[in-house]
Amino acid sequence: MSLEIVSNVFSRVLNDYIEVINALLRALFKPYGIDLRIGSSGSIDERLAKIDQAKSNLSEALVAIDDLKLAAQQNKRETEDALLRMEKLKEDKIDLEMHVQTLRQLADTDTEAFRRIAGILSPQQIRRERILGFTSGVLASILASGVVWLIVQGIKWIFPTLAK
Repeated sequence: MSLEIVSNVFSRVLNDYIEVINALLRALFKPYGIDLRIGSSGSIDERLAKIDQAKSNLSEALVAIDDLKLAAQQNKRETEDALLRMEKLKEDKIDLEMHVQTLRQLADTDTEAFRRIAGILSPQQIRRERILGFTSGVLASILASGVVWLIVQGIKWIFPTLAK
């Protein structure tokens, strides 16, 4: 929006400036019989009014440019502040990540110590215990079957009449 204002002011100033230059050139060449009229020329009062208006427009343009300059400086300061804050946040993030890592290590150590004290098995130990339990159960079943077979064979040997 301020760019439109500056553009409008600048175009008015430029237009008035061209008219002033045109008037000056006509005044300079008039004694030599050269007529440089472009369009209709007004009275001296009208020309002076146009010069005053051009001066006013130029002042407005300068004020608008100063405002833009101040806004640009403010934006630059804000950008620099934001960059400094981002840098500080990056440093804080690194520190916090290290702190979180340390806390995780402590938590893992505490958990492991509690498991050892309470006798809670880890998932690997539970798996190993299950495999050993299954294997020993199968071996015990085979051994029990063998013992029963031996007992049956012993009874058949001691009491041959029962076997029939």
